[in-house]
Amino acid sequence: MKRPIKRINAVALRNKTHLELMTELNGVLQQAQPLPEKVTAKLPSLVGLLADEKEAVAAIRKYEATEKLAQIDAARDNAFMGIAGLLRTSLRHFDEAVRNAAERLEIFFEAAGDVPRLSYDEETVAIDRLLQQLDGRKEDMAIVGMTQWVEELDKQNREMRELMSSRYEEEAGRSHLQMRAIRKEMDKLYTEILYLLEAAAALADDEPYKATIDALNARISRYAQILEQEKGRRKVNN
Repeated sequence: MKRPIKRINAVALRNKTHLELMTELNGVLQQAQPLPEKVTAKLPSLVGLLADEKEAVAAIRKYEATEKLAQIDAARDNAFMGIAGLLRTSLRHFDEAVRNAAERLEIFFEAAGDVPRLSYDEETVAIDRLLQQLDGRKEDMAIVGMTQWVEELDKQNREMRELMSSRYEEEAGRSHLQMRAIRKEMDKLYTEILYLLEAAAALADDEPYKATIDALNARISRYAQILEQEKGRRKVNN
């Protein structure tokens, strides 16, 4: 055969990249004219597996969002404790104006209590209430120097609320197991299709399938470069 189809270690691709590659290869095959009958017969299975893989990727993303909740909550707690620490220091400030402003602000924090110990939902509500109260004390916040801290607390609290609204409850382990099974089946089918196309091209002296093979190779080459870039980033991170 004059024009073999290139190969890529699809197993090593990240889930999102793997789905993108298979989606592009399917696009090439769906538009290919002519196409060997044995390859055409396998396209419905390819389309079905693509739908399953897309659904599995979405499920994992939604679950990973729940892991991100902990990260945002940690940043939110850090902002709250930073404000509390600043307030304690300001209560002992040498400048009477700063001490007086801190005393006025302290009332709201005492009423809020130990906010970081609350559940995600309860903490979000408590911080909303605190921010509403502090909004009427902007001058005191400026005197104490906590304006930027409060802005950061508000930012983290809004991010938490938005993420909570789209929280996904399915266990991550189950989602990843499903993904591995789907990818294994997809890679097997993908390999079968390439071999069938190569075999047909060899019998036909390549010409009828030249454009299709060139299009497949162009996409496979591009994703091989992406894979090498991902490997490089992993080495740096390790």
